[in-house]
Amino acid sequence: MQTINHLSNIKDTVQYGWISLGPESASSYMTKNSADSLSVVEKIALERLEQLKAEACEKSGINGDTVNINIHKAGSIALNYGNSKRTVLDITDRLLQGMVDRKSEGVINSLYQKSYRKKIDALPDDPAELQKRLNLLKKKEMYEWVGLDLKCNLWLSDEEIYFILKHELAGHSIHNDNLKRFGLTAIATVINFVSLPLLLDASSEYLFVVGALCIGAFAITKLAVERMINGQEYAADLAAVKDDPKALEGGLRFLKKGMIREGIKNRLNPTFTLSSYFGHPTYRDRYTQLLF
Repeated sequence: MQTINHLSNIKDTVQYGWISLGPESASSYMTKNSADSLSVVEKIALERLEQLKAEACEKSGINGDTVNINIHKAGSIALNYGNSKRTVLDITDRLLQGMVDRKSEGVINSLYQKSYRKKIDALPDDPAELQKRLNLLKKKEMYEWVGLDLKCNLWLSDEEIYFILKHELAGHSIHNDNLKRFGLTAIATVINFVSLPLLLDASSEYLFVVGALCIGAFAITKLAVERMINGQEYAADLAAVKDDPKALEGGLRFLKKGMIREGIKNRLNPTFTLSSYFGHPTYRDRYTQLLF
């Protein structure tokens, strides 16, 4: 039986409840408190998330019973805690709320979705041409995009969510990326702790030499960690879409939206960059890799 730990009321993120999703419907396993607080659409969204997880597990060659999804407030879209034997995926509640909003039949939500898709589709798929178009946007147009993106950026299609789940499972979990990151980070930490006493105990005669060695050791280990994480992200994207048209479709759309968002933010704030975010490559680089 798979377990989803989710917010008992997605709209009011104060209380928490547990839902276990098995072969029957989600409502069969809900606590009374959770069942009372969730709308029909929210229950459907949770069931759909579980279905996409099961599909991603099957395609990734992972036993679905070893993968749990934890729904948390805000934070990153998805964080992976685990390895090839056991995985917990930390999924933001905003993604779940986006699934709810996307399924809602309200006129306002429908107009937002159509406008958002129209703006994305109007921009070229080629990364170089897309960047040229972003560079030509006027400030008013960029702010209009930012406002719409804030509303709709996590109204993800099933294909996009499926790609995200496969990126984590077929990419990171299968290849034990967290263990590799932990090992290299631990080595870097030990080097830094060893270097500091040497620096403090060094005589003035050798202070410069020891200091240079300490700084060099820190810089090299930091670069090594970042380069490893960078490489893992590229590899996880490729593993997610390998022989899987559905994941490729979702990945291209998800990363294109990310590149657009990133490009506009870079123009509005030139100091903004996602390339150093936990060593992750830019959306543009990831999108370009999948496209070509």
